[in-house]
Amino acid sequence: MSDCIVTAAIELDYYQPEGYEASLTRGYEPSHYYAGIKSLDNLGKDVLVYTTEEIKKDIQEKVPDLKNIKYVTYNYRILNPFYKEVFEYAKKVVDKKPSAVYGWNPMFATSRFYILYDASKKGYKNVLWMDAGLSNESYIPLEYGGTKHAYDMQDWNNYYPNNKNDIFHPCLGQRLFDIVSENSALLLGLKYINQEPAALLEKYSGNEIPYWSMTGGFIGLTDLYLEDLYDFYSSGVEYFLKNYDLIFTEIEIFSMLNIKFDLPKISFSNFQLNEEEDSLFRLLRQKIYNEDEICYNNTYTR
Repeated sequence: MSDCIVTAAIELDYYQPEGYEASLTRGYEPSHYYAGIKSLDNLGKDVLVYTTEEIKKDIQEKVPDLKNIKYVTYNYRILNPFYKEVFEYAKKVVDKKPSAVYGWNPMFATSRFYILYDASKKGYKNVLWMDAGLSNESYIPLEYGGTKHAYDMQDWNNYYPNNKNDIFHPCLGQRLFDIVSENSALLLGLKYINQEPAALLEKYSGNEIPYWSMTGGFIGLTDLYLEDLYDFYSSGVEYFLKNYDLIFTEIEIFSMLNIKFDLPKISFSNFQLNEEEDSLFRLLRQKIYNEDEICYNNTYTR
């Protein structure tokens, strides 16, 4: 086996201080990703879905004609050696200002690397995390394969090959893995970095850092590179736990890895639903096929 897409459909842990709304969650349900799982299935590669037995059965009942899905149904939390520590850290951050909005889930977000590492131990050489929300209509127009959050409102015929304009097709899958195989990695990112993590990362590095931050839409790594990065990624989690006082996710940790390793990356600037803007939609439909769009840190200077 060579290539494998990795994603998840799970219920996330959250924290709710007494008298306040639930935090560390956006209120999404696993079913919000069902239509997107079918988009990933259409990329023509094995897709490992980390989930539970109950959710697995629900996907099988509700999503038609899945061909490449393989389910991993053990508890993903045990893969992240810092899961409990990150959860306790996040609770303390929330408790300082419980009225604020905390939509990120750092326990799951920091687990993505460890889930990829686990997937690579199942015989795959190239592994690619892809968020099952990538095809959502907030990012991709319906006519190009955009999907609904509500699976019962999804048009199950609006996929390739029935929809010839659907951008989630085997050519995209092969292109992504070609890049990972040739470069050992591929990160998706934004052409800016927030002030707070930038300040800490500049303190860490002792230098001005690239004006770029990773985003978890997709993360591609070879099995050998995952092995090489494992200890440094873990040290990055520890560094933020000890030196930061805000919610953090894999975004900050991979941005830290990028400072040291200058990982190959492709970037966008916004989520507009047209190709005239530097959007995620344009990236997945056009830019990903252009060799010149795979960049390194010297591209992202202030």
